[in-house]
Amino acid sequence: MSGANVSSPAAGTPRSRLPRWTRHETLVLLQAKRAMERRGRRSPQPVRLKWAAVSAYCRHHGVDRGPMQCRKRWGNLSWDLKKIVAWEKNLAAVSGAGAPDAEAPPPQQESFWDMRGEQRRARLLPSSFDREVYDALVGSAAGEDATPPSDIGEGDDAEEPSPIMVMPISARKYEPPASSQQECSDATESAKKGEAASDKNSTSQQDGGAKDSEATFAAGDREEEGTTTTSIGKRVIEALERGNRMLASQMEAQRASWDMDREQGKALLAAVTKLADAVGRIADKL
Repeated sequence: MSGANVSSPAAGTPRSRLPRWTRHETLVLLQAKRAMERRGRRSPQPVRLKWAAVSAYCRHHGVDRGPMQCRKRWGNLSWDLKKIVAWEKNLAAVSGAGAPDAEAPPPQQESFWDMRGEQRRARLLPSSFDREVYDALVGSAAGEDATPPSDIGEGDDAEEPSPIMVMPISARKYEPPASSQQECSDATESAKKGEAASDKNSTSQQDGGAKDSEATFAAGDREEEGTTTTSIGKRVIEALERGNRMLASQMEAQRASWDMDREQGKALLAAVTKLADAVGRIADKL
């Protein structure tokens, strides 16, 4: 029958696929994820806002990808990386241990990077994975644990005790005259005042430098957070404006429909009234 041969429009329309991620886009995504993880340690954020911030970072660096695309790409990378790392660890364990006393030698295994696509699929491994992206992921995972804290050594100078002046025994036994003692005490007090003034100046300079560096870092963090918050706020405002425009157009169409129904009702009522009058006049004549 003709109805059975006609296919629906949805079935005949091919589904559009998103463009593949390039190496540059993936590396930018990795940088964005690192930045969000460092920020999340200071102030945790919800998952939706975190991936929105990752998407904003990517778009700021020329990678036009939405939050869902970034989240899906990161999930696929993590899953594939887990398989590759497990395979390479197993290969290293087999190659290092060996089996000298076993009846049969261990099966020969190849590195993931030495296999072709069909060999990888046969071993339930990803058919393709960029080596530069792999090195960046593995390097970032290994480097985060080995990174020393940045605030080590800032308070060492403040806790260092001041040097103690020890008077030798010969100086203790010798008692100079009163005038010389007064001169020595005056010189000692002036020297102490000079040392205290220099210590205050150096301490104020150190404190000022530390405060300037802290203010610079805080300003950078606030600027980055402000940029992300501004971009998210702009998107929310644009979405609300689109929703308001759609709602206004729907209300306008509904109002026009109501006006049309009202006019049609009035015309129908007038026609019925005229018909009733005509029927009444005919009845009177009969």
